[in-house]
Parts: sequence; C-alpha cells; structure tokens
Amino acid sequence: CTSNATETMVDITTEPIVEVPRFTVVEEMFMLNEYSDIDVNDSEAFNLLIDLGVQHPYIALAQMKIESGNYSSYLTKTNNNYFGMRHPAQRVTVSMSSKNGYAKYRNWAYSVLDYALWQRQYAWNLTEAEYLAKLGRTYAEDPNYVSKVKNIAKNLENKK
Repeated sequence: CTSNATETMVDITTEPIVEVPRFTVVEEMFMLNEYSDIDVNDSEAFNLLIDLGVQHPYIALAQMKIESGNYSSYLTKTNNNYFGMRHPAQRVTVSMSSKNGYAKYRNWAYSVLDYALWQRQYAWNLTEAEYLAKLGRTYAEDPNYVSKVKNIAKNLENKK
C-alpha cells in the first residue's frame, strides 16, 4: 500500500534521556539484607536512602520520620511501612500485600526501597523546590505537610 501523505518523523535521539540509578535484583537484595537485621534509626535510614540513590535524602528521611511517627506508629509495627505507602496497582513495588489499606513490607528496608521505586517513577530529577511542591500536591493530605517536612529536613541536615 502506498500513500502520498507525508509522515512526520520524530528524531528521538535529540530527546533527553533520564538516567535512573538501577541496581540488579541481586545487588538490591544484598543491600537490603545488610540492613534487615539493624534496628531503624536516623543514621541507618539515611545511609540506606543514600545507598539506594534516593534524591533529596534529607527530605525523604523527614518524610519517613513523619509518616512513621518517629519509627513507632501502628503502621510501622504491623506493616513495616515507614512512608505511609499504599499498595500500588500500577508501578513496580516490593510490597508483599495490602493490610488495613496500606502496603505491607518484609522489613523497614523494603519500605525504604519501595519509596525509592516510587521516587524513580513519579518524582525523578526534580529540584528540591519542585520535589516539595510535588509532595504537597500528591503525597499527603495535611496542608502543612511540606512545611513540616522542610523543618525536619533542615534540622536533620544541621545535625550532620
């Protein structure tokens, strides 16, 4: 079949390609196993965020502290869920299931990995301001969430 219509071709080689840190499954499992026997605390959580290549790690750690009630909420104890994540229907996840409407993880380190996977898919390569704005629009219902995250992140960064 021939056509006289002119087709518009898009040169995809000129489009920017976003590089996303990607570990092999073996590397990620090894990394998570290193953390699985360690009790969660700010230092260990921050180190894992860095190891997984999470962008804006102080913001992520602040979220982790808020969402987990400083690592002691009911959700963290029953679901090992430190970010208040729901079991996703469409993205890659390490959530084992849903319990009480929230994702359930093998341990705290898997909760951190799932946050990293969320970030890679929905909030990658954003400036800090763009990232905070995205969190305010999509992550939490609390209208003061972003200011709380910023204050805690600033305090964490000042402690380093």
